[in-house]
Amino acid sequence: MNMPFLKPLRTLSDVKDTLAWSSSAERLHKLIGGQLGNDQSRNGRADGNGKIDGSGRAQIAKTPRDVAGDGVAGYARLLSGEFNTEMEAPPVNLSPRRVKHTVKMEHNVFIVEGRRLRYAVSDNYDDTPLISLAPAKDTPKSSATRVSGRVSGRASGDKSKAMWVVSLHGFFAGGGMYWEESRYLAEGLGLRVLSPSLPGFGGSDPLPWAKVNVYELAGQVRLLMDHLGIENALLMGHSMGGAIAVAFAEMYSDRTLGIIYRDGAATPAWRKRSGLIVDVLKPFVPDVANVADLVAALVADLPDMLVGRRRAETIRALFPDFRRNVRSLGRTIPVGAMLFTIDMTGDVRDLVENSEIPLLPVWGCFDRIANSATAEEFEEVSDHKVLWVPGGHSWMLARPSAQFDILTRTSRGRAFLADVMLRRSMVE
Repeated sequence: MNMPFLKPLRTLSDVKDTLAWSSSAERLHKLIGGQLGNDQSRNGRADGNGKIDGSGRAQIAKTPRDVAGDGVAGYARLLSGEFNTEMEAPPVNLSPRRVKHTVKMEHNVFIVEGRRLRYAVSDNYDDTPLISLAPAKDTPKSSATRVSGRVSGRASGDKSKAMWVVSLHGFFAGGGMYWEESRYLAEGLGLRVLSPSLPGFGGSDPLPWAKVNVYELAGQVRLLMDHLGIENALLMGHSMGGAIAVAFAEMYSDRTLGIIYRDGAATPAWRKRSGLIVDVLKPFVPDVANVADLVAALVADLPDMLVGRRRAETIRALFPDFRRNVRSLGRTIPVGAMLFTIDMTGDVRDLVENSEIPLLPVWGCFDRIANSATAEEFEEVSDHKVLWVPGGHSWMLARPSAQFDILTRTSRGRAFLADVMLRRSMVE
């Protein structure tokens, strides 16, 4: 029975399934090749915008230039195979097994120069291998637990050999928002993840206005690493954190094992806003137009975090630091003003040309905050191809297992992790 009025509901269902992606590669191929084509047959082949061959891999004819608009161009790249061709032959379900355990959300406080800097550490307490690159159907049963800035004596493995990851959050976020993602990395790879709340965010005291810049913020991270005895680490920077990761690597290259640059703000293209809001407001209030469009992009990013399967866990992770940031809104204004002025194009070029630090840029294909033009700009500046993933600007908050799967299930992620391990063996 043909009911045209139900088509919008089917479309919304498809979009919800895409946004609720939980890192299952085969399911992603099917979504791309068939369900989004809206004409999938029983034998796995589909007409429309794409088709699936016998192996379940999508073959899409569209290119990024077939469509226009922020986020849509990135999605077209995803459909054209830029993500799924990176996949190793996947089992049906690549998501790590959910482990029932207690996760402590308590943060420790480091007093630096008279200011409070909040942070937390995620550790794996089982004898999980340091790094396991071999694909596996299930991750080891373990109990990665967030502890208050210290290594618990309950650890049964030798944690002195574990590699550190420093997770640098985005604007108006905090280290606690990434706790679920940290758990997956600690569980599946035996990593130790440091999640600081940068000055002015998540309850950390702000820097003086005169010192608000990415290099001072990177210096605060270095002081925290010194405090915890961390000699070197893999940097994982999201949005604003991506710019801070670049600054840290420029200043302390010998302590940087690699950079996972996620929807970053180090290059300036994200500030060049376009669209209906800008067109309407720019003739009258040009200074407000860009900010208004950015706020609209932020609002548009929220459904990605709320429609997924793990929305309850996502909300619980976001709320504490979000509440702290709302209560101290004035602390974030200087940082926001600073972000609208930085241009680290030269730093990125210098980092790529004059260091051997591995770099993995990852972008959400629906990102309208650091839009597809920003991704293209970073590709050109860094000479590193962006790895597109389903989701918006904060895809790692909506799907906390995604970064784990990128590092273990894609050829580029596995190669990057191998390069990081090689660099670690050289610097140590």
